[in-house]
Amino acid sequence: MFSKKEWTILIFLVVLVLAIYGGLLLVVTRGGGARVESAVSRPAPAWKALTAREAYPLAREAARAWQPDAQLSMASSAWRGNATSQELLEGRTTWGFHFVSPATGQFCVISVVGDKAQVVESGDIPRVPVLLEVADWNIDSPQALSLFLEHSGRDFLAAHAGADVHLRLLAGVENETLLWLAVGLPANDDLAHTVSIDAVTGAVVEIK
Repeated sequence: MFSKKEWTILIFLVVLVLAIYGGLLLVVTRGGGARVESAVSRPAPAWKALTAREAYPLAREAARAWQPDAQLSMASSAWRGNATSQELLEGRTTWGFHFVSPATGQFCVISVVGDKAQVVESGDIPRVPVLLEVADWNIDSPQALSLFLEHSGRDFLAAHAGADVHLRLLAGVENETLLWLAVGLPANDDLAHTVSIDAVTGAVVEIK
């Protein structure tokens, strides 16, 4: 799959986009200690957080307005190190969607914050990837994160206080199926815990 360095670069780009366009709305605190399962709720954001499948139609509409043949190639987001297990299981946050236009050889990145979708970056790509149709995308972000926690993710987060959790949907044909990658990334540790999940069937493909 991806090395720790590759994951860091990819996640940095997505988080940068979301920070610029959604950061004023997204209130996060980087926890330095253990993951806290507090019964006291943090203030609710001023926007309705969405799951990946709830956010996708908004992103698709913006992408089709950008280029009529736009196809999804990737969706991504992250939960910072202070997120509780319940927040992970809800699978709701801001999202970044990467679309490709085969006809024009261009890409665009769309940020979805609440019910607002916006093209935040676009440009040319050297090679247009072959992409899978997303009509059979059945497994949403809550289910993907639940599977991550069930397959040693919960133990990994308990052992690596303050680790972030990143979730990425890949739609390239090289994966043979729509694939969720759920990754626990500690701040100062080369170790990472990755669970690969078939986004059509929900089967766990690989654990690393």
